[in-house]
Amino acid sequence: MTILVIIILVLTVVALYPLVRDLLRRKQTTAPAYVEGIQFLLDGNPKDAVVKLKQAVKANPDNIDAYIRLGNIFIGQGDIERGLKVHETLTLRRNLRPEDERKVYQALVRDYLLTDRKLKAISILEELTRTDKCNKTDCENLFRLYLETGSREKCESLLKKLSRNPHDRAWVALMLAEFGRAYARTDPESALVYFNEALRLDHKSIAARLYLGDYQLAHDDTEAAIRNWHEIINLAPEKNFLVRHRLESAYYELGRYEEVSQAYERLLQKIPGDEGLTVALALIYQKKENLPAAIRLLERFCANNGKLLCRTTLASLQLHKGNPDRAGQLLSQIINQLQSERLKCKNCGTIQEEPSFSCQKCHAWLE
Repeated sequence: MTILVIIILVLTVVALYPLVRDLLRRKQTTAPAYVEGIQFLLDGNPKDAVVKLKQAVKANPDNIDAYIRLGNIFIGQGDIERGLKVHETLTLRRNLRPEDERKVYQALVRDYLLTDRKLKAISILEELTRTDKCNKTDCENLFRLYLETGSREKCESLLKKLSRNPHDRAWVALMLAEFGRAYARTDPESALVYFNEALRLDHKSIAARLYLGDYQLAHDDTEAAIRNWHEIINLAPEKNFLVRHRLESAYYELGRYEEVSQAYERLLQKIPGDEGLTVALALIYQKKENLPAAIRLLERFCANNGKLLCRTTLASLQLHKGNPDRAGQLLSQIINQLQSERLKCKNCGTIQEEPSFSCQKCHAWLE
């Protein structure tokens, strides 16, 4: 009896050995090829990445990520139909894990968006958001496609679902504000409802306050618009570029343009390094025929921050004042700065002392 058991065990081992050997070989060959393919992609070498990824899927047909990346490469190389075929073929498989299936359909959405096949993208996104309404990318893509295709009712339905138990109130508020903006002209009453709903969800919503101010200005409530835009500056001073031209127009309409410069002066004390705000204030000084104040402001900023916009504006004002020598100095600085940008390594940011093919610090190839 013992001999019989031993014989059976030996025969079992002999029978299973080829299967175990092939499995081990597959794992040994697939992983390196797949990893090497990813590395080639990271290095910006899609040609060799294709070779390795093909090896990976040949050794292991269940490597879905490798297939997806292959399709992405083909599309990136301009072979749209080939890339689409790779991704669409994956949808025919019946043994995909749920997470792999989602990745495949998300890849197809990207393909359809790239090729302007909006209805196909919508069909997939509706299913993806039905099973997972917390995926921001899928929800945002579906939201924007609904707006682009004029599917207002579907868009409103999506927003209502997201508003019930929002995981990210600021995110949902942003989409509510964008929806209101899209229909502000054709249905201003509904737009106002959505702006207010956005602010109910997130009272700090920059987009909602910005668009609500636009609505108020269009409906002759300029004071309310100004208050909303000032609130944006209070909440996020660095976002002042969103409201500067709005505030200037509104104050000018009210005949209170002087208040703009006062507001900018106060704001500049909070964010003294804001180049756009500095230039905006200088140009207001110029409009008020206070050219010396404008030049002093810009000279002070340029002494600490050698940015192009400030230097260019200052050069223009110096010419306007009749100082060609100072304007020439500034233009020379601008030219040198532009040349330096050309010699800047995109990998580490080091400015090269002289033109070269590789960075003197990190040795990355320069374009």
